[in-house]
Amino acid sequence: MQIRKLILLAVYTSVLSACSATAATAVTTPVVPSNKDSNNSGITFSPIAHAHTAELLEFIAAYADLAHEKQKITYLEVMQKLAKNKEEINLRIKHAAMLSLPSSYARDIKTAQKMLQALLEDDELNDSNASLVNILYTFTLDLNKQSHKVRELAKKNDGLKQKNKALVQKLNDLKDIEKTMIERNAQTNKKP
Repeated sequence: MQIRKLILLAVYTSVLSACSATAATAVTTPVVPSNKDSNNSGITFSPIAHAHTAELLEFIAAYADLAHEKQKITYLEVMQKLAKNKEEINLRIKHAAMLSLPSSYARDIKTAQKMLQALLEDDELNDSNASLVNILYTFTLDLNKQSHKVRELAKKNDGLKQKNKALVQKLNDLKDIEKTMIERNAQTNKKP
């Protein structure tokens, strides 16, 4: 839950900073690099693209907070829309996000990772959405690494439990042998 909030905060911050940069320059005037302005990178920002990214962020935040039944309904709605228009970039981002969220009904990290990677390679992805997709992709890579580490630790833990069980059994066997030896010594001491 904290990771999701941090991701949303980072994306909102980047979107807001880009929007403030857009407000500082004229939207209708293209940015042309000049010799006088060394800070100008020649990149223009589209407020419309940022608005679409903000809508995607709101969708992701709302979807993550839904109950599993409502998530299922939302997932099916997005899949129906995506079936009609497979190239719609916002629907593809929503689908990948639904697959990547930890609290998602349809969570599938490996598929989400492939989809996000394909989205990053898509030429239709604007800079704002590319930032969002890149964050989601990094997030899924980290989740994949963490789940791999958890599986490795679980295997290691199971191995240690088996070793512990074997050692406890050996200790019990040694106690039985010691008890038998004490009983024999007690019987041999009584006979003479």
